[in-house]
Amino acid sequence: MKIGKAFKVMELDLLTCLMNAADSKVPFLIGDCGVGKSTIVENLSKSKVLKFNTGKKVKFLRIYGSLLKEGEITGIPFNTKNKEGKMVLKYSVHHVIEQARKNHEAGFITILFIDELNRADHQVHQELMAVSLSRTIHGKKLPITCLIVAAGNPEDTEDENMDYQVNRMNPALRSRFNFIELESDAESWIRWGMEKSKKMIDGEKKSVVNIEEAVIEFIADHPEMLSKHSNSESSFPDPRGWHKVSDTFRTFKNSKGFTNADFVAACMGTVGNEAISMFNSFLIDRKNPMIKVYEILTKNIKARDTLEVDIKNRLENENPHRVVILFNRLVKELKKIKKSRKSYYRLCLMRFVQALTVIPKDTMKGVFSELFLDKGNKILNGDLTEIPAYAAEYLKVKDMINTIKELD
Repeated sequence: MKIGKAFKVMELDLLTCLMNAADSKVPFLIGDCGVGKSTIVENLSKSKVLKFNTGKKVKFLRIYGSLLKEGEITGIPFNTKNKEGKMVLKYSVHHVIEQARKNHEAGFITILFIDELNRADHQVHQELMAVSLSRTIHGKKLPITCLIVAAGNPEDTEDENMDYQVNRMNPALRSRFNFIELESDAESWIRWGMEKSKKMIDGEKKSVVNIEEAVIEFIADHPEMLSKHSNSESSFPDPRGWHKVSDTFRTFKNSKGFTNADFVAACMGTVGNEAISMFNSFLIDRKNPMIKVYEILTKNIKARDTLEVDIKNRLENENPHRVVILFNRLVKELKKIKKSRKSYYRLCLMRFVQALTVIPKDTMKGVFSELFLDKGNKILNGDLTEIPAYAAEYLKVKDMINTIKELD
């Protein structure tokens, strides 16, 4: 399930838990490391839907199952004297459980997030399962306003590099949870990245975007790099890693005394060498902005149907990788123009073909294999041939394609 969809499912689940606490299944987020499980649950504490439907503010508390020791969550027994002076057995109360009770008394809802539940030690795992399902610790019920959300890693994964060594649940226990499986989703992650939140910067809280614009642009151009596991590197890119890269980049660009090489070295252990090297190349290219789609297709379209000389020169000297990206965008825009601005469509096609004719030969192969050899691209394989006025230009491009095929 994509992150955006999972968030709405979780909101509905938690409201259901509030209204039917005894009969509700505990939401259990399943996903690879860094996919965004913690971010979803933290953002739920800021949910306007929960606040609107309950009239109460929401507090967020977290427990890491993999860090707990036996008896820590359920309480360690100790002897003490009661008011009559007799020795009695009591249990210590974990500070998070105590805080959940205080939140209830103060009129708040608490989202108690049990992270890495299925990676806890066996005995701790049993204790956490008992607390999650019975909502009871040594005979004392958790407040009804304490909503439990669990998270863990997959028991089975197709990726041979990702063996989480988790505790497996039997079918009877699994039926008590509502499992929500998460997948990396660049679109939802970018949307969240553009939202603003409060962060400590230079010693004071400021409202800034969650993810720096440069990182968002990079992932938009390379969505496959949002999450890419590797067995050749100890670190690899995932959403959590890119969040850390964004924070490091924010510090880097606002500080003095650091070089690009320092930034790359600082992030290499976060997302891996391949990913950070690609991002660094992207930053260097970014200083020379990519040609905009409108500059080729629609800029001054009423006055002229030919490309400006400056655009032709920039195309001839453009980075090959960025040329492929540019032409992908051009094709998408042409499809939109064909539907909404038919009067300009043929003029835009003419400019498109002219742009193709100035691409350096060593770049052609990438562009043609990406676009022209795709039978689904009717704009490229059909529309141009139907326009006699542009036939000469199209034939020139067609000859290039045939030459590329012969070289293959």
